[in-house]
Amino acid sequence: MALVLAIFIGISRTVSREFGPAAGWIVFGVLAGGLGIRFGITWRAQRRFRKQVKTAGNAMDEGQHQEALRMADDALTLARKWRFTPDDEVALAFVIRAEALKKTGDKQGALEASARAFSCMCGVERAHVQLMIFDQLGWLLLDTGHARKAIPILEAAVGLGHRAEAKPLETASRLERAGMACLRVGMHANAAAAFGKAIDLMTKEKGADALELASPYINLGISYKRMQKLDDAERCYREAMRLRQKNFDDKSEQFSTVLLNLGVVCAEQGRNEEAEKYYLETLELRIQMLGRNHWRVGNTYNNLAGCRRRLRDFAGAEKYLRQAIEILDAYPEQLCNVVDTLSRLHEDEGKTEEALAAATRAREIQQGLPSPDLSEMATLFEREAALAERCGEEERARECRTRASEMRVALAAAPPADRDLTNLPESLKALEQHLASSLERVRALEHAI
Repeated sequence: MALVLAIFIGISRTVSREFGPAAGWIVFGVLAGGLGIRFGITWRAQRRFRKQVKTAGNAMDEGQHQEALRMADDALTLARKWRFTPDDEVALAFVIRAEALKKTGDKQGALEASARAFSCMCGVERAHVQLMIFDQLGWLLLDTGHARKAIPILEAAVGLGHRAEAKPLETASRLERAGMACLRVGMHANAAAAFGKAIDLMTKEKGADALELASPYINLGISYKRMQKLDDAERCYREAMRLRQKNFDDKSEQFSTVLLNLGVVCAEQGRNEEAEKYYLETLELRIQMLGRNHWRVGNTYNNLAGCRRRLRDFAGAEKYLRQAIEILDAYPEQLCNVVDTLSRLHEDEGKTEEALAAATRAREIQQGLPSPDLSEMATLFEREAALAERCGEEERARECRTRASEMRVALAAAPPADRDLTNLPESLKALEQHLASSLERVRALEHAI
């Protein structure tokens, strides 16, 4: 503004020297008046914009998602028309738009809107708006299968929330999300650390018998199981079972998850009859609650197939596998496990070439996921290598072992599990180091304003 006025004064002085003081004042008045009119119009547009954003937020709070989306879009159209500088209000409009799209089922559109909110971060000053952006983008990345990209965002949200003195339960929720992202990509020790901290916070706030603790205990148990700490995993599952039973929640679909995981840990300890009992209870509950064609039912058939295989009932295992494949054909992340079970069945039957073909397919399915589980990928490559060697394919076996080793090295290079996620500088450093691909997407969307 000062520079513009200086230019106006310079122009007026030049006119004064050529045509006299009166002409100079007229020119200055015209220029300043035009600037004042422009400023007034822009100020009214900004007031209207802020009002639209507030109305959109109120509509979201009242569950009027379509109306909130319309108002947010109107506000952003106004922001583009007047070329508003990205700031708290512009970012908030994108946050509201993303939330409304998520509620109406458009997850991809919601992710794009959230990325645009993130592109406004350089102009966002209020901590609670920054936190909303991190929370939303991290959750949407996780929810749309981009767990690897979500990790640094979610960890930064934990750090920012701590700096903003967030409520303990809010921090626990952020830790759970960070743990889920780590779990999905195979960083199991990091996942266990996040879930453990979340449980500590929730226990202090809610008490040791709160039903809300059941879910993080299940996830902590899964983390331990994948670290081969089976006794610790079983203790977590049994604590989750106690919590659900104590809170009269032992007939729900959520309770079936407890039973299923208890079955898994029993199976991995060689207690197959006990595991099968848990799986059959799970199947009954899930069919009752979800219907016969739900993907969770398909997963249960796969678990039962594994039990039958280990009990040398190959015909029974094949029957369960056919049912699992029929349900899970459209769910790659789940289908990978079924095809791996099929490979192991063929191996037990002495059909090594068929076992290798199925193992390769399972690895390719996992490899094709948006965020492959590196730990699972390494295991699948190692299995493929062993089967290829038995089939006389030495070069292929060497290549698979090399790839498996690369996966193990990548996992070993992950940040330490015991690092302090409430350390904001560390979290933001991780964000800078590990989010290159998603930041490229954000930069591509910066033309929104």
